[in-house]
Amino acid sequence: MSTYPIISVVIPVYNGEKYLMAAIEGIKRQNISTEILIVDDASSDRSREIAQTHADIFIANDKNLGPIESRRIGMKQAKGKYLFFHDQDDLLCDNALPVLARCLEENHNLSVVFAQRKDFLSADAYGTNEPAPRIKADAYWGAVSGAALLRASDFIGSSLFLNEYNTISGEAFYLQKFAEEHDLGISKLPFTASMRRIHGNNYSIRHSEDHKRDFMKLLRSKLERETSGRQRFRLAGGWVGIAA
Repeated sequence: MSTYPIISVVIPVYNGEKYLMAAIEGIKRQNISTEILIVDDASSDRSREIAQTHADIFIANDKNLGPIESRRIGMKQAKGKYLFFHDQDDLLCDNALPVLARCLEENHNLSVVFAQRKDFLSADAYGTNEPAPRIKADAYWGAVSGAALLRASDFIGSSLFLNEYNTISGEAFYLQKFAEEHDLGISKLPFTASMRRIHGNNYSIRHSEDHKRDFMKLLRSKLERETSGRQRFRLAGGWVGIAA
């Protein structure tokens, strides 16, 4: 009987002491075997102390590398059958991981199953001189962290995953593109897996321009691949062969 955990949860952390413990507690409430891998990205607050105390596997970066590189580092040490990325300030909904895992257990043709996330405004977003950030009223698709469970064997062994396009955001558009190009099955479950805490200092909010740039980079790559595919078709005897 295997002693490996079913799900490896990778959390990149940078100065996340205010919310990290709540995120960890949400993972530990899941009614399924997990290992928590925390990658401290050169924090200057108490994040490292919290992580060292509560993580199953703790990794410390010598310098700040950003969340995507920290995810890469963490996933290389994951031992679970499935892989889940979690942000330092988000909260997992009860029983989310068992539901996602059940889908992959019952569908061996799938490599990724997506759920939805929903935003909530953190209490500490009030009382500042800045206006409270706007949040999405409804649950939404489009996130990897907190919303996607991956079959680890289809990703951890690939040097391309989270690396091929060197993106900063690494969100669902990239994962779906990677899966399509590598013939990996994807499914979606219409339930909310996690709550995204909005507090005005979110990484995605502070780096919104990076996300836009990544999206355009991936879109250009997709168009270039499609164009290249049509050219290969012509050279292989498609349009050129017909014209001849």
